[in-house]
Amino acid sequence: MGISGLLPVLKSITEAKSIETYQGHTLAIDGYCWLHRAAYTCSQEICLGQETDKFAIHNTMHQLKTLTNFDYADM
Repeated sequence: MGISGLLPVLKSITEAKSIETYQGHTLAIDGYCWLHRAAYTCSQEICLGQETDKFAIHNTMHQLKTLTNFDYADM
């Protein structure tokens, strides 16, 4: 997914920062990869309209709750 080879090309201009660096700023997070992983791991259950308790669904929700619990995001 995404642009093949993009991250290695951008490596020379990137720097690691703590999320606290962005406190007070507006920041967007592309959560599509979280949703894709969750949907992929339980695609059969989704198509059949069945309940699922697979890890990826819970992990996706945990990622979102982590951001909201620490006031990093409003949903």
